Amino acid sequence: MKRLWLIAIVAIIAFPLFSPGAAAATFPTLIGHRGLAGSAQARVLLPENSIPAWTWANTHGADVLDLDVSITEDGRFVVMHDADLKRTTNCSGLVIERYLSTIQRCWLEIPVDRDGNHNDDNTPYHPPSLEQALAYLKTTNKWLTVEMKGAGWSSTRVASYANVLATYAVQTRTITHSFNNTVLGYFKAAAPSYPRGSMINSVPLPSVSTVRSRGGYAFLNHSIATNSYVTQLQAAGVKVFVWTLDNESDYESALLLGAYGWVCNAVDEADRWLADHAG
Repeated sequence: MKRLWLIAIVAIIAFPLFSPGAAAATFPTLIGHRGLAGSAQARVLLPENSIPAWTWANTHGADVLDLDVSITEDGRFVVMHDADLKRTTNCSGLVIERYLSTIQRCWLEIPVDRDGNHNDDNTPYHPPSLEQALAYLKTTNKWLTVEMKGAGWSSTRVASYANVLATYAVQTRTITHSFNNTVLGYFKAAAPSYPRGSMINSVPLPSVSTVRSRGGYAFLNHSIATNSYVTQLQAAGVKVFVWTLDNESDYESALLLGAYGWVCNAVDEADRWLADHAG
C-alpha cells in the first residue's frame, strides 16, 4: 500500500503519468521477470521460467507474471528464454532442434555451484510446456506477459499459440510481445483483440505512432528510456513497461521515468524498495 501512495505523489508533483482518467495511484505494476531471474535465482534457489518461480513471485509482490515461449522441433511450445538449452538446463542444443519430450527430460539449473564441481546446480524441476505453465498460471488470476522467443514462428504457429491462450481462458489478461515485429504482426492478424506490445531496445527510438500501431503496450529498455518518451507513449494510450530492473539504482531511475510498470528480476526487493521510500 505504501508504494501506491509513493507513485501517486510522484505523479502529482513531478509529471502527468497517463492520459486523463487513468488510475495513476495503481502504478508501477510490478512484473516478476520469468517469475524471478538473475541473482534472485541463487538467493531463492529456484530456476527462472518455472512453476516454482511463478509461485514465489505471486506471493512476493508480483502484480503480473512473466514467461518466455519458444518452439520445439516438433512444433510444440516450451517455456524457454534462450535459443540454446545450455544456460538454463543440464542439456545442450538448440530448442528448435529438440522435441518437447526431449527438452522436458532436462533438469532446470540455477547459477549456483554449491557442490564445487564447476557446474551450475540442477534443481528438481523440468522446463514446462506452455500448456503446463498456463494450467498453473490461470489459477493465480494474475495478468501475464509472454514473449515469443526464438525461431519457427510462422503465421500458422502464431495462430496455434493464440488458440492455446484461449483454451486456458487467459487471452484477455495475457500481453503477448516480441522483438520480431513480423511475428507480432502475425499475432495481430490471428487475434486482433488480444493484448499485445512491442519490444524497444535500440535508438533511435521508434515513433509513438509506430509503437501504437503494434499494440497497446511497449516493453522499453530502461537504459535508453527518457521521461519525455514514456510520457508521450502513455499520453497516446500505450502503457509502458521498463525492463529489466535489478537493483536500487535501477529502481531510482525507473521511478523518475513514470512508466506504467516495472519488469523486475526480484519483485520482493522492488516492492520493499518502494515501501521504504514511501515513508
